[in-house]
Amino acid sequence: MHSCLPYPFSMSMLICIFCSAAAMIIGVAIGAVVSFFLTDLTMYQFSPEFFFFVLLPPIIFEAGYALEKKRFFANIGAITLYAIFGTLISTFFVGILIFLCAQHGYIDGISKTNPMESLLFGALISAVDPVATLSIMNNPELQCNKLLYSLVFGEVRGNCCFAFFSTRNLKEELYLTWLLSLH
Repeated sequence: MHSCLPYPFSMSMLICIFCSAAAMIIGVAIGAVVSFFLTDLTMYQFSPEFFFFVLLPPIIFEAGYALEKKRFFANIGAITLYAIFGTLISTFFVGILIFLCAQHGYIDGISKTNPMESLLFGALISAVDPVATLSIMNNPELQCNKLLYSLVFGEVRGNCCFAFFSTRNLKEELYLTWLLSLH
């Protein structure tokens, strides 16, 4: 079994932990240590602009570089359909579900009168589901169907782009709504 952990860890019982789970555990541990020793964490807040303009472009570039062009362009219609409509459905489903939960009091801190904040979260989270699916399908032990992998791979790329633009538009709309409410 393959492990992404460093040598001292891979020889122990942690060999069954996937790379993403190991990264999450390490991140939570570092966050817990930092929050224990520091009281003012405003300097360590994560900026969406940093993610979209610094971290995301190399990921998209690498994905485009590793793309199997023949399969991608042979299925461009289905990929585009999945990317656009799948992202829209996911954005509105998650956004409306969160908005309804906020209206019924299950979630605090979210506007109960304006669904834009919930839709913004739905747009942000809609790009995560296919990425997780793709990382599981990339496992060589699963021997995933090449066509299915190609469709999901292309959909993930289109999904990320579409989610980026819908997030930016919803964020601007939320800001404009907030400005109008001040008058």
